Amino acid sequence: MARRRTVMPIRTGELTEIEGVLQDESIHRQAISEQKLLAQAGFEDFDPLDMKVRLSLIAAANELVATVEEELRPFGLSGSTFNVLMTIRHSPYGTLKMSEVADLIVMRPRNLTPLMDALVADGYVQRQPSETDRRVVQVQLTDDGEARLDALLPRLFRKLGTALSDLSEEEKLACIGAVTKVRIGLKATRGDDGRARAGSGAPARRRVAPTEPVRGQDAADAPRL
Repeated sequence: MARRRTVMPIRTGELTEIEGVLQDESIHRQAISEQKLLAQAGFEDFDPLDMKVRLSLIAAANELVATVEEELRPFGLSGSTFNVLMTIRHSPYGTLKMSEVADLIVMRPRNLTPLMDALVADGYVQRQPSETDRRVVQVQLTDDGEARLDALLPRLFRKLGTALSDLSEEEKLACIGAVTKVRIGLKATRGDDGRARAGSGAPARRRVAPTEPVRGQDAADAPRL
């Protein structure tokens, strides 16, 4: 049996209503326990809700990864190769430099190379020299690569739609807004380069996918993933 991939392994438990909200019992117990331990250590400012938010986001991300990869498996794709294909698919002109792909999916070029080799071997991606600089190699999807995604995506988004069916449109928008605030808050506290810090003066690159495949003449206007 294939090992289930996770964003980060955490303990989860039964779901029950706590303080009027459906919560994970294990995450709740961990947060309350941590509050007591930190209080004994002299840290009085700990908010157990902060820990619950962190663990709940990780738990949701783990379920999302597992759900997506379950749909990718019959198509011979992993989460990483799927991200590569989708990044190329939604590039403005349908073609990208290897370095651009690596930047967009936040991966070191040397780690991207074997993924790209596999996609080329499978016939989903083709490499070609740049028309303006023959030293630069660009990648684009083949017809088989496009067909693979066209077959996969309806299945994937139907499953995600079912998974999110209990959320109203208002709740989905509220979820997006809340998660975005979390991202902004986390970026503002980090000490890495300016692209990751809020208020650095240069906006971080946002990866936005169009809701439908964009090809041909309209591709130039498509937002980049």
